Amino acid sequence: MKTVLKGCQILENFKLPKVPEDVSSSFKALCSVLEAVCQERLNKEYLSLAIKLATKIARKKPSLLVLGSEKIWAAGIIHSLGLVNFLFDKSQSSHMALPYMALKDLGEWFNLEESVVSEKGESIRQMIKIHQIDPKWSLPSRAINNPLVWRYRC
Repeated sequence: MKTVLKGCQILENFKLPKVPEDVSSSFKALCSVLEAVCQERLNKEYLSLAIKLATKIARKKPSLLVLGSEKIWAAGIIHSLGLVNFLFDKSQSSHMALPYMALKDLGEWFNLEESVVSEKGESIRQMIKIHQIDPKWSLPSRAINNPLVWRYRC
């Protein structure tokens, strides 16, 4: 895993959502890892969604966030969001001006095997009931191109 950036600018001015006290320290550490990967390889949209997903996981009863390392949770969160937003599809990123990252690169960033990243991503998607092109987990910049967005009423 790349070194988590000391004094990252994004979270310094960002108030993290409230989570149960027993997972608070794990949640903060996870958010720091998410910030580092998003700042280095992705963007603020991914960070915002990643923190939203981490919050949802932290608030689950019982929260599994205290089990396992922050880097595995972070890798799984990015993998889950990446599948929804075509992060691993080079053809999508080029014409949409969105980030692209191969699954291999994601695993290397976290110093994890691709299979570990994929398995954690799959378990998160099952836990939260996330599916491909899920409007709730789409990047705001992709929402206009998401056909499922238009199926929901405001």
